[in-house]
Amino acid sequence: MREKNGKNTLTAQDEPVPCAEADRKLGVSMLARVALAVVVITSLAISISCVMKYNQLEAQKAQLEEKLKACNQEIAEVQYLINAPMDEEYIARVARKRLNLYFPDEVIYYGDINE
Repeated sequence: MREKNGKNTLTAQDEPVPCAEADRKLGVSMLARVALAVVVITSLAISISCVMKYNQLEAQKAQLEEKLKACNQEIAEVQYLINAPMDEEYIARVARKRLNLYFPDEVIYYGDINE
């Protein structure tokens, strides 16, 4: 702008000209923002997916630990039976448990409680 006799007037040289460089910077800036948004959204999706997978694996781990505990208990019982001496008591225990046999002088009570 130039002042001429106290008045502000615009000349052809002073008019704002759209700058190609400014438009290009704006385009690059917008592209960078879009790329950043895509990266953030993708990161969030991957994070949520990983957290869900982690929770599933933790639940599966708990189930497998329960099975492992049951198997270890069964192994301990079998090991005890293997290490037990083959005496009359062992034979009687196996006959009661597996063959459902009892001595003639034993009194047997039937009920809802299973041993």
